[in-house]
Amino acid sequence: MPRRRHHHIRRSRPSRLRAILDQFRRGFAMPMVLLLLVVSGMTIVVIMQRQTSQTHLVEEMLAEYETHHAAFGVRSIVRKWLINKRGRDLAEYAAKDGVSYRFILPDEVYVSIWIKDSQGLPTTAPTDIGAAHLPYYREVLSRIQKTHDGELRSRGSAMISMASAPDYVLRALVADEEQGARLADRVVTARERRGFDRDELMDQLRRSGLADDEIARVVGISTFDPVLWRVNVLAEDRKHRSERRFVMQAEIFAGSISVRSWEEMIGTDPEDPFAENPPKTNPEIDDTADQSDNNPADEDADQDNASENRDQKHSR
Repeated sequence: MPRRRHHHIRRSRPSRLRAILDQFRRGFAMPMVLLLLVVSGMTIVVIMQRQTSQTHLVEEMLAEYETHHAAFGVRSIVRKWLINKRGRDLAEYAAKDGVSYRFILPDEVYVSIWIKDSQGLPTTAPTDIGAAHLPYYREVLSRIQKTHDGELRSRGSAMISMASAPDYVLRALVADEEQGARLADRVVTARERRGFDRDELMDQLRRSGLADDEIARVVGISTFDPVLWRVNVLAEDRKHRSERRFVMQAEIFAGSISVRSWEEMIGTDPEDPFAENPPKTNPEIDDTADQSDNNPADEDADQDNASENRDQKHSR
């Protein structure tokens, strides 16, 4: 039986090339898949990071708005209370060492107020001093600046409150140093007793050896009815165990109030949380502009807190 011959079919060159390309494609597919996975994963991470950043940004904006709104809400409540107070009432509050008044608001929020006479220093802008007393007023400013430069007011009435003027201001009222020291000692001692008024001041000026024209000059720039007050405010959120401190300076007249400044105290000294020169204040709620009784910002804050004010409880 004859053998069957096997014929070997040789592949052409194009067939070989296609086979090589097919092997190359199969080997290249896996790296491409891995690369696509890496790119997709990085894209997802970037998208999530952007969403997280946007979420944090929105949360910060909301927190900032709530902080700002709460601060002006407290200011509105304090302002409403002050606007109905007479100068005599505020002077009595200022004479006390303890809390002047306390509000108890819903959600266990306690707002405590301390009133301080803020007109004991002369101002660098004595616009309401008469022409007859202006040269003498500038002499007093000059003497104070030599020993206590920078410790003057920049706002409010120029009249000096004798109920709160510090020792160095009382000394500067007289050109003679010995007479000035004697006057300061007498006034400080007299203020510790009740009933210190203009007549008592006149008596102490005479006992200090001042001439009639000198007494007239001192009395001409003095007042016993201050209108500029420093209001220290402590807002305690006992539910969330947090507290915030604010300082307001306001000119208060009969039936009206002009807020000169409103600052939040940050990083204060625990020994003196309402220090005259705090380490840091919050500039975002610093409001140094003169705000009259019908200020729109105050009206908005008043409307926001109207419902709370109707339900709030008051306790001394």
